[in-house]
Formats: sequence, structure tokens, C-alpha cells
Amino acid sequence: MKKLILGSLLAIAGFSANEVNAQGYEIKVSIKNSKDSICLLTKYTWEQPYKVDTAKVDKNGNMTFKGKTALEKGIYSIYSPKKGALYFDFIVNESQKFSITTDTIGFYDKMKIVGPQENIDFMEFVKFMGSKNMERVNYEKEVKAKKTADSTKLITAKTTELFKAIKKYQDDYLATNPNTYIATFIRLQNEPVVPNAPKGMAAADTAVWKYQYYKNHYWDGINLNDIGTLNTNKIFC
Repeated sequence: MKKLILGSLLAIAGFSANEVNAQGYEIKVSIKNSKDSICLLTKYTWEQPYKVDTAKVDKNGNMTFKGKTALEKGIYSIYSPKKGALYFDFIVNESQKFSITTDTIGFYDKMKIVGPQENIDFMEFVKFMGSKNMERVNYEKEVKAKKTADSTKLITAKTTELFKAIKKYQDDYLATNPNTYIATFIRLQNEPVVPNAPKGMAAADTAVWKYQYYKNHYWDGINLNDIGTLNTNKIFC
């Protein structure tokens, strides 16, 4: 729902992009066991990745993306033309000089970042979300393999349990990091929680009150004047 509305709202609101960094950007990436001769730096504009830069890859999997003008705030990716696939995502925000080291197997599990804490938090966020999704997939396979009579009930219960764990992780992050970019796309991912209507309100007015609350709090904590709100990925929102 938010995705459908967001594009038109952002077009109307306009953006306050990052202040231009005179020193530009320099992102050093090392991917062990890479067979690529070049890799692309791509940026999401909502759901679509777009090429931003190209870098040569040496025999050890090292590459450097460098430019004189600061990149727009957003979620970026390293893309392999050879494999025709994205390798991994990361955040570009105020600090645009950092390094990422990883492997072609288990990108986030083996990843090391020297740079902004927000990118380290993002890595942990992706790892957590990925682990919960894998837990759900493995559990579903296990239950179906056993041909349990109440398999649907068990899978639903497990999905609910995992959703609660994800929600707690997100809520805990928002409580301690309310103003970060990660906080923005967590809020984009979730709908506002509507409380109970005030006591004593007529039953006929309850639905209207809840609708107004939902509408009035729909964009809480989301800066529609921030280019980063647009430059994000549907995987996370």
C-alpha cells in the first residue's frame, strides 16, 4: 500500500538530497573467489536497480568505486555482469568512504565492514531477516516431509512465532536508533498500529475513529523530503 502512494507523494514533495561532499565517494570492495573482471555499483530507485559506476576487478577480487561527486543517499548493490546477479546490498549515506570484504559464498555471513556503523547494523539486519526466512522455509519442508495431518496449523503457528521475533527485533532497533536510515525502511515496511478507540465512544463512531487514526499516522517517522526514502528496495519494505 505504501509503495503505491509513495511515488506520487515524493514527486510532489521534492527532495532534500545529501549535501555535496567535495571529496566524493570511495568504496573499496574485496570479494574472495570472485571470477569477475568488472563489477557494477547499482542503486535502487524504489524497486529497480540502476547502474551508477563500474570498477575493474583484480585477480584477488579487489575493486574500487570512486567519484568526485557524492552519491545520493540510498541502498546500493554490487552487481556481477558475469553472473547476471546482485551480490549484496549496503547503505550509502553521509559517510561515503568505506570498505567491504566478503566471499562469494555467504556474502553477509563472511562480510567485514570498515566504515559507518549504520552499514554494520544493516548487515546484521539482513542476516537476521535472512535467518528467520530460512528457518521458516526449513520448518515448512520438515513438516511437509513428515506429512503431518495438521501441517497447515503448525506452519501458521511457526510463521506467527517468527513474525513476532522479527517485530521485536525491529521495535528494539527503532527504540534505540529512531533517526537512522534503517529506521526509515523499517517504518516503510510496517503499517501503523491502531489502538483501541477511546472509552465511551459510540460503536458507530469507532470504525471512523480508527480509520482517521490510521490515515493520520500512516507516514509517522518517514521523511518524504529525503531522497533515501525513494532509493530503497522492496526486499526491505
